[in-house]
Amino acid sequence: MLEEQLRFSKEQNKQLLDQNKRMSEQLSAQSNKVFLLTHQVETLTEALQSLEKAFSAKEASMQKMQKTNQALSKLITKKSEKIIPIPSADEPVGNRKKKAPSPKERGNNNARRKEYFDLEIQEHDIYPSCPGFQPEFGEFLKIVDPSATNISLPVSSNILTTSIIAGTWEIL
Repeated sequence: MLEEQLRFSKEQNKQLLDQNKRMSEQLSAQSNKVFLLTHQVETLTEALQSLEKAFSAKEASMQKMQKTNQALSKLITKKSEKIIPIPSADEPVGNRKKKAPSPKERGNNNARRKEYFDLEIQEHDIYPSCPGFQPEFGEFLKIVDPSATNISLPVSSNILTTSIIAGTWEIL
C-alpha cells in the first residue's frame, strides 16, 4: 500500500510538474505578447504625438498664410498701394505706350465747361384744339404770366395764357 501511495504521489508530482511547465511556457508567451503590444502602443503614441505637432505647425503656418493673403489683398485694393510695373530695359523707348488717364483720374483742373453757341433750339407748340392732342398723356409744367414776360401771344390762338400743358401730338 505504501508503494501504491508512493507511485501515486510520484505520478501526481510528475503531472503537476508538467502542468507547471506548460503554465510557465504560456505565461512567458503571454508576457512576450504583452511586451510587444506595449511597445506597439508606445510607438503609436509617439507617432500620434508627432502627427499632432505637425498638424499644429501646419495649422499655424496656414493661419499665417491666410493673414498674409488678407493683408496683401487689402494692399492690392488700395489705389495708392498699387505697384506700377517698370518697363524692361530690353524694350526700346519708342515702343513704350503711355496710357491716357481717364477723365475721373485727370479731374477738371478748375476749367470752365464748354459753351456751344451754334446749337439750335426747336420749339413745337401743341394746342389743345389740335386733333392729335391727348390730354391723358399731358403733364402740367408751369403757370405762365404773359404780362411779366416779353412773350407776345397771337390773339387768335387757342392756347391758355395762364398755363402750359405738355402732351403728345400725333401727325395724322
